[in-house]
Amino acid sequence: MKSIFFLSHYICCMILLLSINGCAHSKIKYEKPTFSKNWKVLHFSDKGPDMRPDFVRCIDFVDSKKGWIAGPNIPIMITENGGESWKSLGIYADTLDFIDNKIGWIAKTKRNESEMAIIGAKTGVTFDGGRTWNWSFIPKVAIKKIIAISSKEAWAIARRGNYCDILLHTNNGPGKWEIIQNPVRKIDQINFEDIIFIDKNKGWILARKDLGKSSNDASLYILGTADGGKTFYNSVIRKIKTGGSFVISFAPTGRGWIAYGGDSLLYSNDYGKHWQIIKPKFDNLEFSINGCATIGADIIWGITSHSVFFSQDNGRTWRKSTTGFDNFHNVEFKSIYFLDNKSGYILAEGGSYGSDTPPMPEHRISFIMKYHN
Repeated sequence: MKSIFFLSHYICCMILLLSINGCAHSKIKYEKPTFSKNWKVLHFSDKGPDMRPDFVRCIDFVDSKKGWIAGPNIPIMITENGGESWKSLGIYADTLDFIDNKIGWIAKTKRNESEMAIIGAKTGVTFDGGRTWNWSFIPKVAIKKIIAISSKEAWAIARRGNYCDILLHTNNGPGKWEIIQNPVRKIDQINFEDIIFIDKNKGWILARKDLGKSSNDASLYILGTADGGKTFYNSVIRKIKTGGSFVISFAPTGRGWIAYGGDSLLYSNDYGKHWQIIKPKFDNLEFSINGCATIGADIIWGITSHSVFFSQDNGRTWRKSTTGFDNFHNVEFKSIYFLDNKSGYILAEGGSYGSDTPPMPEHRISFIMKYHN
């Protein structure tokens, strides 16, 4: 009887300990972030059809109120109150770019569902903010990113086979695209990672060529044009450690920044003809810088998977921006976008859905964070 008593007492103690540990673990797991005064979470839907992590891929605003988001699993959504509420446009896009509140371009790649083979890319231009579209179809290419210049002109980077090495251009609306095969002459197996234009003449393409057996070793090629794509000049950053994210950002002043998935950024002050490595210096900087956004002459924002940082003196000093997710390693920042020094956005993954606000890291869905100054 005595041994039975001790055994039952031991079992009760173990159950109590497990319950306490379970409660403590649950409390840590579901602890909610405390947001700074500069960041808030936007919920763009209250009943989405698909909550996979690739839910939102791109975001674009033309002023502090009007903007659009797009992704492969949701229709394009529009806001006219700075992201507080969103309305579906009923069409899908992988990439979009708007010039103003009326004119914008989109692209959507169509694939064979069984084999995932590329069928082609559908491109569209709108003159009324997305209510109606003029369409065209480019066979056997997959468009990665589209850039709008005017209602008639646009650029895009695309893939046809294993490499994203095709540059597309139209100056006659969506129906007449010119395919420019690999403008980086005599260099094969190159991937175009990003493209940006700051006006109709000045633009840049960021390209990567992997080196050797390690997928992290690569050379970066920055193709710049000052004459609307008639000619390109080329800058090369040879053998650099890269990650999975590549972003190029330029200000009208000619100062540009590149995030390439490493622990540093690339900086140019002469419209991309020459580049230098700038390493942001502050405590606990993670290795992979996933994105950057340039504002004016001196302000640059950047993100790692879990941190946001900025410089207000053109990269001489750096500070972290507290978001509330700083210690939540299941929340991942994917890209950063700034319209001006007062309004910016981060596309992130890992938030809860619907009634839970703010997002919780144990749910792998997309959400948007908004900066307000």
